[in-house]
Amino acid sequence: MNFNEPIFEKTFENKTLQGDEWRSVDLEGCILRSVDLSSTNLSEARFVDTEFVDCNLSNAKIHQATFQDVTFRHCKLLGLPFDRVNKFGFSVVFEYCQLDHSTFFHLDLRQCTFKNSRMIGVDLAEADLTEVRMIQCDLQDAIFDGTQLENADLRGSLGFVIDPEINKIRGAQFTMDSLSGLLQKYQLRIE
Repeated sequence: MNFNEPIFEKTFENKTLQGDEWRSVDLEGCILRSVDLSSTNLSEARFVDTEFVDCNLSNAKIHQATFQDVTFRHCKLLGLPFDRVNKFGFSVVFEYCQLDHSTFFHLDLRQCTFKNSRMIGVDLAEADLTEVRMIQCDLQDAIFDGTQLENADLRGSLGFVIDPEINKIRGAQFTMDSLSGLLQKYQLRIE
């Protein structure tokens, strides 16, 4: 396959890729299903209108990679430094994914959706989550520090600790089960 030219509307299935094979690849309108990209160098790759299903991208190198209108379903994305991607047009949807220990530091996530995903230890410090949908996510040990959460929807998400004094949460939506995560610093007993 010639990776020197853009690839349009192709499906990749049941592959294992490693090393620099996909560095600077340009995919548009493609589907990747059951592809193992763990520890692969995807630096400067371009993914537009692309769908990843049952893929493993854990510890991939994504420096200056472009993700525009990309959907990840049932994917493993452990330890990814999303704060190093090309920020122009960054727009992703994560559904039923594992994003543990990934970094979104200072990233504009307003065009993103997180649904039914595990996000343990994720760094969301200084990220812009304005109007983001983060539904039914496990946010245990996630870092919220100077994070914009105005009008964000965190209904059904649990495990988070968000200090309203250092994060902007005006208009954000939470369920009653998660209110203790907003009040933890006050050491209140909520029943």
